[in-house]
Amino acid sequence: MEMRNKKILLLTLVHPDFLPPVYSTGQVLRDLGFDIHILTFDSFVPAQLDLGENIVVETLGSHYNSGLKERMGLRRKFTNRAKELVNEILIRNAKTKTVAGEPDPETGYTKLPIISKGEQEIVAALE
Repeated sequence: MEMRNKKILLLTLVHPDFLPPVYSTGQVLRDLGFDIHILTFDSFVPAQLDLGENIVVETLGSHYNSGLKERMGLRRKFTNRAKELVNEILIRNAKTKTVAGEPDPETGYTKLPIISKGEQEIVAALE
């Protein structure tokens, strides 16, 4: 099943040392043909982790050994970056919230990407 145009964004606020299930899920979804982007925070233990092709792990800073103000700032950074990634994945104009589509080869009309009700709720929650 080769798709490589479908993307999945995995957001996790859990401590990165507890991410093996997230990584495993990402690998399974990647093997099904999806491009995976995992957004999280830095780990206590820096380690090189090779999850293979088509999986991006993006960390946004250290949640540990930081005060409340720093953690709140990191959460804002996390939310803002998640919004950016959603807009990139949906090929959406962040200001107008319009989703770009692809032209239908038969009719020439633009087809809008189809997103499920659940995906629409996630996008609304991020906004």
